[in-house]
Amino acid sequence: MKKFSAVVLLILLVSSAAATSIESETVTVDLADSTAEVEVDVNELSQTAFTYITVYPKDNVHVEIDGEQYDCDIRKLSVGSEIRCPTDKREDFTVNLEFSLENIVNSQEDAEMFQYTYSVYRPTNEYNFRVILPSGAEIIDENNLTTPTISPDDYNMDTEDGRIYLEWSTDPGLGETLDYRVAFNDTSLTLEYLNYLLPLVTLGLIIGILHFYRKDSDAERVEEVYGELKQDQVEILELIKINDGRMLQKDIVSQSSYSKAKISGVVSELEEKGIINKTKEGRSNQIKLSEEF
Repeated sequence: MKKFSAVVLLILLVSSAAATSIESETVTVDLADSTAEVEVDVNELSQTAFTYITVYPKDNVHVEIDGEQYDCDIRKLSVGSEIRCPTDKREDFTVNLEFSLENIVNSQEDAEMFQYTYSVYRPTNEYNFRVILPSGAEIIDENNLTTPTISPDDYNMDTEDGRIYLEWSTDPGLGETLDYRVAFNDTSLTLEYLNYLLPLVTLGLIIGILHFYRKDSDAERVEEVYGELKQDQVEILELIKINDGRMLQKDIVSQSSYSKAKISGVVSELEEKGIINKTKEGRSNQIKLSEEF
């Protein structure tokens, strides 16, 4: 806070030595991407450069003076930053700035809190401020917070393309600090999550339906195949099933009432029908039920 006060004091001292005056300044902040658009109508500029100072770091700066693009210097301050654009213009011109902002929305008391502070460091006849909330955002109910949801309270609120925006207009005094705050719920992240989740849920449903019909189809095939099996084939098949679906062929022989030759013939028949898979294992064969059985 002391640093901020020192910076503001320094700015005021510098501005008091300059006769720069502003007819109007209009700031629009879009919270969807944390960008700002500023239009400054300058009455008189006594310096060799137009400067714009905020207490927020700025990035991706674009500046036009009377529609002509300017290359400007950006200088970091102890708090915030300064845009400095050398120009030979001195009276009655318009400056348009676009830039990205940082740290203007913070989570607070289960809400998103937007705050924008601006110190009037040069004579300004009219200052207009506009903030546009993200798509789907809603103003918090005042009963849910210990602080006002919108400040100052002399604002206008409307919607544009389904998004809420708030506007203020004031005739500020030199050295006055303007502080704008809005508490809101940002549902845009939830919508993004749902947009991401919906395709996954849809895919899961499709896979589930296909799996259901596949299982139903497999069940019909198993029932059909079982109806065509001979008694000895059914007995061997059931023996394998109660042994977790796999057995050595020699164990089938020892646990059944059939001969080794009989078991060998039945195993071959079941393999031909695709009911079991047979692989060599040591001196015997590993007999395993196919997945659908």
